[in-house]
Amino acid sequence: MTEVAYVVFSAIAQLEREEISEWLEIHEQQPADGCSTIAMWTPSHREAVAAALKGFAMSQCDPLEALTSFGRWSHRLAVYLCCASARLAISVVSSKKEADADPIVSKMSARALDAVSSAERWVRGAESYVDVNRRILAIGSGSASISGEPARAYDAVESARMASRSIAKRLWRWSSVTFAAWAIADGDLWPEAMVSAKLRLCRCFADSVSDALDAAEQGFSAAAC
Repeated sequence: MTEVAYVVFSAIAQLEREEISEWLEIHEQQPADGCSTIAMWTPSHREAVAAALKGFAMSQCDPLEALTSFGRWSHRLAVYLCCASARLAISVVSSKKEADADPIVSKMSARALDAVSSAERWVRGAESYVDVNRRILAIGSGSASISGEPARAYDAVESARMASRSIAKRLWRWSSVTFAAWAIADGDLWPEAMVSAKLRLCRCFADSVSDALDAAEQGFSAAAC
């Protein structure tokens, strides 16, 4: 049993006996994805799972480890959370006037958000891998080796690019949060700044759990049609 699966089961175990029995009946066979049975959950199941996942996210201090744990339980849920972290990174960097003044960065950021939106639609079952990949390729490339705000913007763009690619089950699929942390830390690599950025990303996961569950339910419902 994965860490998140244990957290979820512990939350379900606190419900009424009937709710627990129904959960066990639904999960008589271990699902490949923790969210694949979500359409059969009762409102109490849904509430308990959402609260457990939020609590787990808020208890974490390393977003990469947190996202990896989420991914072991539900790939679709983790992809959505990964996209949320990329959105946060782009939002933080886009608030900087220096980044907005660079037309190349602005164009790449817009295309990166388009790719993230495409990946989110993939989670909902409304877009194919081919569609997502086309938008990833449209982002273009830039150099993150330059200094100043543009470098932070490129970190944010790379976070979005990697988040969109996370729909593919590969070893590096959650590495986008590393770029997101660099972007949010605003170039300050001192431990305090990075710790603050990582905690902000974990809070982002917690805030996005309900939307991620909704998206995953839509995705599995679409796949079943």
